[in-house]
Amino acid sequence: MSKVVNFPTKDPATGLVTQLRTRMQELDSIYDRLEQAHGLLNTLEQVAAESERDFDKCLTDYARMVGAENIEVQMLQYSQNTKAVPDESGKTWQLEWEDSDED
Repeated sequence: MSKVVNFPTKDPATGLVTQLRTRMQELDSIYDRLEQAHGLLNTLEQVAAESERDFDKCLTDYARMVGAENIEVQMLQYSQNTKAVPDESGKTWQLEWEDSDED
């Protein structure tokens, strides 16, 4: 009769630990990239806010020259002073611009 030789087997927990450590490194890398992206997003938001303030200053000067009712709709989309106002029925909305410096 032949003798059965048992091959050595690895502990299954060791393989899982290795897999977990690899995934931990992958997650750390992802978290680092997320942190970098968040920093970039924050910087871009600050740049956009400054640009919007400059745009509104320029738009205010323009509106005082031509009248707020003559501002092009496309310009209103970029202004922080634009408000969406419903009509009496509440079914239709229009954009209105208010001079934030007037008081």
